[in-house]
Amino acid sequence: MKTHNNMKSKYSPIKLAITSSIILALQPVAAQELERITVKSQYKEEDLQSVPIAITALSEADIERRNMTDALSINDAVPNINIAKNFGAASGMKVFLRGIGEDESRLGADPAIGVYVDGVYVGRQTGALLDLADIESIEVLRGPQGTLYGRNSNGGAIRVTTKQPLLEDETTIKLSAGSDRLTDGYININKALTDKLAAQVSVMSKSRDGFMRNTDNDELLGDVDKNGAKVALKYFGDVWEITWSADFMRDNSEPGYPTKPELNNGDSFTLNQAMFPLTPLINGETEIGDFYNSTYQRGTMLKTSRSLDNGLEFNSLTSCRELDNELLGIIIQSFYQNLQQDQFSQEFRLSNDTEDYSWVSGVYFFREDATQDTEFFFGSNTTDLLTNSAGLFGQYTYNISDDLHLTGGARYTWEKKEFNGQTSPDYWNSAGRENQGLQEESWGHLSWKAVIAYDINPDVMTYASITTGFKSGGWSTDSFESVDEETVTTYEIGVKSDLSKALRLNVNAFYNDYIDLQVNGTTDVGVTRINAGDVKTYGIEANLMWQITEDIVLDSFIGTLEGEYSKINDNAASFINEDSELKQAPSLSYGMNLTYFKSLGDGQLTTNLQYAYTDKQYNDLANTEIIARQETNILNARVSYTWGTDVEYKAALWAKNALDEEYSAAGTTGNSAIYPGDPRTIGIDFSVNF
Repeated sequence: MKTHNNMKSKYSPIKLAITSSIILALQPVAAQELERITVKSQYKEEDLQSVPIAITALSEADIERRNMTDALSINDAVPNINIAKNFGAASGMKVFLRGIGEDESRLGADPAIGVYVDGVYVGRQTGALLDLADIESIEVLRGPQGTLYGRNSNGGAIRVTTKQPLLEDETTIKLSAGSDRLTDGYININKALTDKLAAQVSVMSKSRDGFMRNTDNDELLGDVDKNGAKVALKYFGDVWEITWSADFMRDNSEPGYPTKPELNNGDSFTLNQAMFPLTPLINGETEIGDFYNSTYQRGTMLKTSRSLDNGLEFNSLTSCRELDNELLGIIIQSFYQNLQQDQFSQEFRLSNDTEDYSWVSGVYFFREDATQDTEFFFGSNTTDLLTNSAGLFGQYTYNISDDLHLTGGARYTWEKKEFNGQTSPDYWNSAGRENQGLQEESWGHLSWKAVIAYDINPDVMTYASITTGFKSGGWSTDSFESVDEETVTTYEIGVKSDLSKALRLNVNAFYNDYIDLQVNGTTDVGVTRINAGDVKTYGIEANLMWQITEDIVLDSFIGTLEGEYSKINDNAASFINEDSELKQAPSLSYGMNLTYFKSLGDGQLTTNLQYAYTDKQYNDLANTEIIARQETNILNARVSYTWGTDVEYKAALWAKNALDEEYSAAGTTGNSAIYPGDPRTIGIDFSVNF
């Protein structure tokens, strides 16, 4: 891997260019006008500049221009976020936001950052690494969420909205090809069946050779192989609006392979059997190259809304989802897991929006039933988890005047979990053998939110908020030890401003106070899950958009982050101390997206350049240097040409990680191994819309 100092020297011109762009943006600009951004984070269409929340919003056009193909791409567009695959997984996704997240994907732990697809909460990290082929918009909300919708998320939420049926006939076909034998296909067919009923069918398929190489036999490892489909119907009634959809995704991509660059002349993309002398398992071979993954998930959703008297609106969202995952890979040693999970959620909301006030109230139910069999290098275990969760929530905004707005929200969450762990006689964790059996816990928590927003003038809004969040307790899937609930209080102030028609600057500062942070670590009982103690994080985030000319748009962001342990519990003292840095918490991240539009012939040429910088960060609690991610510079580029009227054609040439940056996306301390991020990929797209 490249050294920290070398990278600083190599990329300083890029950093200088970014800084210069921001300085230039503050100079007087011509009377160009930025496009308005609409979000639905509060269940109504609102101008982003009027919502007193730290939000990054990406439209369908943004997603295409930035060539965002999966959820990992969100890293390059949002300050203070870190998204990566779970250790050795193919479809598992861990998310850290403002220094707090969860990388335990097995049963017993819930995500700290909620992922919602069309309003439906995704209960497991396994299977959450979304493909972005069918996406209409992405909204990343920073800070605790829960007084408006869904399951309480104490660190933030990622809201993904897929394309919905429309009352028009339209077909989109897109094909992609690229390096490492990448092939990607997508088709979306929308049909108006009547003047009130529309149907939509979408299908996607993706494959790619792996980029890891086994030097023992020159075999490529880490192939991508996935396909999926969605069908939806939507009824546009005068009073009722009803949407039904069903989807599936099959992902047989190979699990992620680790490597040890220090044993192979610094090469992050090669490995061999000598690096990983693996212990045989009952459930599969353990030779390099024989590992496998099979993930299959499917679900259905029914969404209804009805306009009532006096401006009231009723909404219902019902969803059932199932997940099956079988994985044999390397996590320190050979690791096998077989997961079956199903979840049901139901949400009812009632809302009203008037000139003087607006409010939303609702009730949310969530039930998850999951079983997981795991086998490690010594022994095996089976865990069962049954979760029942209910939430009563509401949020009210009162407009004291045209300029002053007060918002209050509250949520009461009740959860009950039943956890049953059973081990084999030779199970490697002695605490697990002692703690096996049924355990039950219940939690009840009241979280709340208070916001004051003031419009200084029609173009500048300021706000201050206090928000609390809650994450219920759980268990270690190794020792079966229980952990207590985790809570957070977040203080935030912000300014959203249109300094001119062409220049937009949004800035916010935050302070998080976490109590009883849940982590995994090694204590005197072995690998277990504990409440490490109390943590404080704070920082500043800013987003600047500049319509430089009619044809050039700059969208840039910056985030600073500091974190510290203010209290460390005794059982965590073996692997962290007050000087330890939080993992997945770089002190600085920034980036820019520059888009240039030019009419050319009968069509339009669009050039997009995206750059993202992330400072050094640790991949583990103990701050192990050898597996740390050094500062990283990611450069993506895309050039497209669009032409046609009745039938629209588009061709594009793109590069992802154009600088071929090598970095440790994840790492494990037990064997000092890293899981590298994707190397440079170059490709072409062709699409037709009619």
